[in-house]
Amino acid sequence: MKKITRFFLLAVAIAASVSMANANTECAGTSTAGSTFTLGYNYSFTTVGTDVTITFELLDQKVGVVPQLVTPTNVFTNMSVSGQKGTYTLHNQTIGTVINYACFFAFSGGAARTVNYAYTVGNQCSGTDNVKPVMVSAVLVGTPTSASAKLLLSATDNITNPVTLFQATDAANGINATLTADASGNAKITGLKATTTYNLKIQAIDGAPNFSDNSIIVTFTTGVDTGVDFETSETGADWGWTTFEGVPQANFEITANPSTTGINTSATCAKFTVQAGAGDWAGLQTAKGDISLILSSTNAVAKMMVYKSNIGKIGIKLSTLSDWARDPIFVTNTKINEWEELTFDFTPYIGSFSDLHEAYDRFAIHFNTGPGTKVASINYIDNIIFGTRTTGISEVQAASFTMYPTFTKGKCVVSADSEIAQIVVRNIMGQTVQTISGKDSQANLDLTSCAAGNYFVTVKLTNGKIGTQKIIRL
Repeated sequence: MKKITRFFLLAVAIAASVSMANANTECAGTSTAGSTFTLGYNYSFTTVGTDVTITFELLDQKVGVVPQLVTPTNVFTNMSVSGQKGTYTLHNQTIGTVINYACFFAFSGGAARTVNYAYTVGNQCSGTDNVKPVMVSAVLVGTPTSASAKLLLSATDNITNPVTLFQATDAANGINATLTADASGNAKITGLKATTTYNLKIQAIDGAPNFSDNSIIVTFTTGVDTGVDFETSETGADWGWTTFEGVPQANFEITANPSTTGINTSATCAKFTVQAGAGDWAGLQTAKGDISLILSSTNAVAKMMVYKSNIGKIGIKLSTLSDWARDPIFVTNTKINEWEELTFDFTPYIGSFSDLHEAYDRFAIHFNTGPGTKVASINYIDNIIFGTRTTGISEVQAASFTMYPTFTKGKCVVSADSEIAQIVVRNIMGQTVQTISGKDSQANLDLTSCAAGNYFVTVKLTNGKIGTQKIIRL
């Protein structure tokens, strides 16, 4: 035990004394920088989809090598060990962001640390990877709902690694979406319109990023709009709902309808339970992209069925892609333990986004728990509809346009189904970084002067339609 204790103290001392300067941006190489090694070490950073695999290999022969990944702030993470080599994979990284890591090698009788290496996620270094993904496959899974469809996607890159990023486009229907497939190849496209035939063109994107030359066309027709009804195969049941402001934590679940004899005869609904002692407000919200909504005179009144154990205010709050939101519209229920349809009128908010020109892409439902009383409550919700259309698909004034590519080192082409009046580019803070006046249905966008990161491109057409999509500057 004494030997282990001395070794641990030695490791800490060396880690604290090593300078973290001299960072470089290479994807791979061999170096002795920052270490006391004779032969040094190999290092590499590789992006596959949105995962980054980091490898450090000690070239000096040592006994009992234990490599640890180290951040600039000295956070240590054990790596998978194979001989002298350590490997670690970071999952769900954002293409274009910069990560920074070193390796701490511990071994029998000593330890040493490398310098920190900066790496841009998705970079294959100096354009050395020009090979495009191959063996692209895309098929429809199951039956589409009124607002979404599930796909099974696959492709491989130039070194036969699986590709997980795909671009889905349908210019006729205004679709230009980046899809991320899970380990089994499953992906979901949302924000579709009811009873609409789609011809999705699917391309694979590797980590360089290179887009595949070959593409697959997936054709399907979405179902009839039944509202956000939480049925197993319909809208809402598989959305990314999260809860907020519940202390102790509020609970959300899809469950059986507590009363099918009244105005709501559907089999299932959503249940939101607020525990005693929760905050004055608690609620739930959808994930980004679950809806696509621009308010209009025919599409500004929402209806929602509720079944509550107490009387209290209920609010619906709309938010945009760049996290801009208006105050909730509140309504108070009048019945207890009985289904009641409430109406939320967003008419005063029509046209209020003229400065942002972007659709609402999610909503939250707020429940008042009773200020000062902190009472527990059980709240069922069902059949959420805007006008005669579901919130999941309402996009009555959205512009139909495409961008290619949506992962770019600077330049891309914007094409619309009619003449472009203006293009506005904003950063994630909502600040305008570029404005372009259009002349026809196609325009060139140049983000070369912009820093790497996520941006929102808003296109306004001369016919008054407006749409917003995300682009990633590498």
